[in-house]
Amino acid sequence: MVSFGAAAKKTHTPSLEAIPLLTTSNCDKFHSFLIRPPRSGIIGRVLENNFRLMLAWKNLSKSYGRRPLFAGLAGQMGEGEMLAVTGPNGSGKSTFLKILAGLVRADTGEVDRPGERNSVGYAAPDLSLYGELTGQENLQFFAQARGLGREAIDPLLEQVGLGRAGNKPVSTYSSGMRQRVRLCYALLHRPAILLLDEPTLALDSDGVAFVEQILAEHIQTGGCAVVATNDAREAALWGRDRALALGS
Repeated sequence: MVSFGAAAKKTHTPSLEAIPLLTTSNCDKFHSFLIRPPRSGIIGRVLENNFRLMLAWKNLSKSYGRRPLFAGLAGQMGEGEMLAVTGPNGSGKSTFLKILAGLVRADTGEVDRPGERNSVGYAAPDLSLYGELTGQENLQFFAQARGLGREAIDPLLEQVGLGRAGNKPVSTYSSGMRQRVRLCYALLHRPAILLLDEPTLALDSDGVAFVEQILAEHIQTGGCAVVATNDAREAALWGRDRALALGS
């Protein structure tokens, strides 16, 4: 568990009925978007009704200077669940995902995830790559940082359509090719939780289809995913059951 701020204390989370959409306009009430009511227990344990809790957050708030992004966000996710996060630019979508990934500290609140960062696959447009290294070498560096071998690198590059370009410097890549490397980074260690910030940015139709495929397979095999998007079609696709609209 990661706790933030003096206000991050153990408190009771109210039970809510399942709701398809929640916006931050009702922050005086609750900011929970739950398919199921909360249950006690440790993240990753199998709870009642065979619901396996994989990711949870409570009372998250974040401000930059005097500008508040969000407050009181709470929710939980289990196996096979996906959440779409939408909202205008500057509403806090990227910050929310970074807090869930452990990359940014919230002002208050708690985040629970099994296995901490090794359970999370994260990709975002601002994920830096080394331009002087090839795509293969970038992924090899990331794999070594996680204590992994390189056996998954070439199949992943082939899967995202970079099989022939994997031995070329990233400085020669287009923005769409760089985005494919970032997706490989998120998938390298076969994480249980995918946190993807605008995953189809700069991708062509084949790349978009690949993102949709990996997300569908990830959910079908028991993973969970949080996806931030500004695209209305993607929001409808990935937020059919659960969605969070920030900045509304």
